[in-house]
Amino acid sequence: MFNYLITIHNSEGHLSHVLDGVFKVSSSLNHVLCILDGCKDKSKEVVKDYGLNYIELNNVRETRAITYALTQLPVSDYNVILQDDVVMKDTSFERKIMEVYDKFPDIGVLGMRHGCNLGSDLEEIEIVQNIFQPSVGKFETLKDGHITERQVVFKSPICLSKKVVKALGGYDDRFAPVGCDDFEYCIRAYKAGFKNYVYACDIDQPVEWSGEKRFATLNLGAYRDDHMNLLRMLYPQEIEFLSNNHPSLEQIKCLK
Repeated sequence: MFNYLITIHNSEGHLSHVLDGVFKVSSSLNHVLCILDGCKDKSKEVVKDYGLNYIELNNVRETRAITYALTQLPVSDYNVILQDDVVMKDTSFERKIMEVYDKFPDIGVLGMRHGCNLGSDLEEIEIVQNIFQPSVGKFETLKDGHITERQVVFKSPICLSKKVVKALGGYDDRFAPVGCDDFEYCIRAYKAGFKNYVYACDIDQPVEWSGEKRFATLNLGAYRDDHMNLLRMLYPQEIEFLSNNHPSLEQIKCLK
């Protein structure tokens, strides 16, 4: 019922904590697939010690790794995309996710870290972050067990339902290796009639593990600028509509 797709890049020092977290929340009936993306350390040995299925890619980074992983397993009811710097902690995670989808059947992309609405010219406004997420600014926090709609959600964990994956496919390779790929997917979800939400579940993401380290050799600013321009070219009408039609900022308690 759940696929867990874990993108891994040189994280041997803390990878066991990430994998333990997945085993903590996951049923034995689910599938876990590790994507070893250009690893030069002993991450593969850690994954093999856990007896997990894995694929090896040649440093393709997030966008292509996620899309490739989505093609390697049968599309499940819920497909959880997880980076190697996040530990899942809520043992009721799967039950809660199913209840969230029952209550909000129009979910396109369900994020569990950050979300925002779009201002003029793709400005990020009305930013919200999971209360369990280490603070990255003076943004509104989303209370435990609550959900709120935002036009764009970003950073893992992200959940994509079977319906969404079948409708939209994977991420757009034009946004590889990194930068604005979540924005593009969320805009595409809106275009297809879905809505995007942030849900606050219990996770841990130690700052010292930050996934940004994997991109240290890349000019992130240049990628972001290029990809923002590509978004403007691909979705001018959608961006104008979203910038003028923001959803309610209400936080809704999902679970009894």
